Amino acid sequence: LTETDVGRETCHVVTSSLVENIKGSPDQSEPQKQAPEFWDTSVGRFRFTLADLPPQLRLIHSILTNLGNEREADVHYFMLSTVKLLCLHCESLLNARREHRGFLIWAQENLLIPKLWPSPSW
Repeated sequence: LTETDVGRETCHVVTSSLVENIKGSPDQSEPQKQAPEFWDTSVGRFRFTLADLPPQLRLIHSILTNLGNEREADVHYFMLSTVKLLCLHCESLLNARREHRGFLIWAQENLLIPKLWPSPSW
């Protein structure tokens, strides 16, 4: 039996070429915004990255940062209820008070208080 009898095909690469620097190629993505490594709070500077946080704290961060994007009161209520359930019933803050203290202080000072109790504009 030969290769043509079996149904297999063979091919040979004559030349290879590398395609680079094409506008819009998937390899050239826009540089991502670097998250700050040090986060300033009233207690001091803390070093943490959002990628190192547990998933529950990342979800809380995402909800609280997107809270200002919504205008409807029902959506605000649902988002804050979700944060409440994560904190009270899922015990998201159980180990975070020791291991991720800086994130909790920063989130309280920069995400919760300014969005829930805005300063009067008088």
